[in-house]
Amino acid sequence: MVLCLTVLNTHALTPHSITIDGNLDEWNADEYMGTVNGAKLYITWDAQNIYFAWNGTDFGTEGDLFIYMNTTSGGTYTGKEWYGTHTLPFEADYLFWVENGAQSTNYGLDRYTNAWNTIAYTGSNYIGWAGNKNTEIAIPRSDLGNPAGISVLVFAQWEDAMNVWSAFPANNTLSGTGSETFTYYYQFTLSTGISPNAPEFIKQREMNDTVPPVIKFIKPQENEVIVSSYYNVSIEATDNVGIKAVELAIDNGTYIALTKSGTYYIYGWDILAEGVHHLTARAGDIAGNRAYAYVNCTFKRESSPNAIKLAIIWHMHQPMYKNMATGIYE
Repeated sequence: MVLCLTVLNTHALTPHSITIDGNLDEWNADEYMGTVNGAKLYITWDAQNIYFAWNGTDFGTEGDLFIYMNTTSGGTYTGKEWYGTHTLPFEADYLFWVENGAQSTNYGLDRYTNAWNTIAYTGSNYIGWAGNKNTEIAIPRSDLGNPAGISVLVFAQWEDAMNVWSAFPANNTLSGTGSETFTYYYQFTLSTGISPNAPEFIKQREMNDTVPPVIKFIKPQENEVIVSSYYNVSIEATDNVGIKAVELAIDNGTYIALTKSGTYYIYGWDILAEGVHHLTARAGDIAGNRAYAYVNCTFKRESSPNAIKLAIIWHMHQPMYKNMATGIYE
């Protein structure tokens, strides 16, 4: 008698092609990256695509999904503005996002080139919604510039706020409210014979930086006289590893978080009181270093052109000016 034994291999090494249909049965054990707060993540790849699967969330109502990827040098440590921003563990080049699976247009692929901009996505996906909690995404390697390796961070946050409730790798500590600073990520060489969930692919960002940011006022300059009731304060802040936040305090008041617009951090200032004002700007980086900049400026309220005209007319019609020409002078 000849016995034929079939050994089931639960460690199906890369490459592994996935059919994008919302059925997770074909995913293998070594592609399962773990469970965080009820959500499961899977990752694998073949020669054409990088595949992701997420189980446990109805993206029609229960949250937004973000897959940040680093493929080259450069990029940004600051995530895309989405009810606020998060600090990433690497300089990301690409982001695949899912906002609301109930609408087919609410997913996309972004690339960072001085800002996050949506680019062409030629892959396929199955977004879980309407009670279906399975999501599968295929991102063509050609959409990412055909990288030989990739770093990855995946997380989900609230549908209408920036509160992160699940993130991978699971080593990341989450506050669950407001901006997060992620320090762990996956780093893969997109080659054959890889088990994606092997521990050696989890990396931690070094946070031993002691160099503070560089911050300065672009507008206003020291001792500038402002003749306006509204003024855009502009601040430049840079750092060797990444800016976490830039804030502004007016006349030693409470610090206000600023938003970045292009190159600078901007604050629309409704000036109320005439006189000298003291502005303090501070920048913090992801390692906890801070730097400050200061400027003094003077506010003078705008004069009304009509009031000036009326004053000239009135004076020119007084008896002592009767032999002088009258009129409106601008």
